[in-house]
Amino acid sequence: MSEDLIVRLSAPTLAGIKTGSLFRVTFDDRRTFLSDMRRLNRSVRRAGITAVPLRSSADSAIVYLYRPSMLERDLRADKARSILDSLGYQSGRTAFMVAQLSRRFSGESFPHEVGLFLGYPASDVTGFINDPRRGYKLNGTWKVYGDAASAEREFRKFRICISIYTKALRRGAHISDLAVRV
Repeated sequence: MSEDLIVRLSAPTLAGIKTGSLFRVTFDDRRTFLSDMRRLNRSVRRAGITAVPLRSSADSAIVYLYRPSMLERDLRADKARSILDSLGYQSGRTAFMVAQLSRRFSGESFPHEVGLFLGYPASDVTGFINDPRRGYKLNGTWKVYGDAASAEREFRKFRICISIYTKALRRGAHISDLAVRV
């Protein structure tokens, strides 16, 4: 698993300005992938970040890199709790909620509530669940159905962060250097 891929797709999470990131990795050897996951977790653990595969096959995986403390805060919000309750999630520790999400990833349909686990506003997650093709005001890191101005500011922060982190990686920084404790 390349550090370049992780930084391009997860820099805002590494920097502590986003709850979580989701990315797909391909691999030739499952053992090597699992070894890469252990190494990634060792690199980011001190910053309060965890990486888990939500779904995997013989040659690819969907990896969720997240900050459990931020996720706990996000999932306790009334609107998020309401969405998750309506989808059959049971309250519990953050790791338990992630395990429930992982089980939903193994189903036939994509679990759109994943946006809550990535730190997206509940109004945008609800809008996407109700009709992903219509009614959105802005399409950036996610589809925005609510506050477009606020989302655009977030998108801009994310773009700047990715640029800064990508340059740092090219200058020799490692994931462990870029994962900050917040």
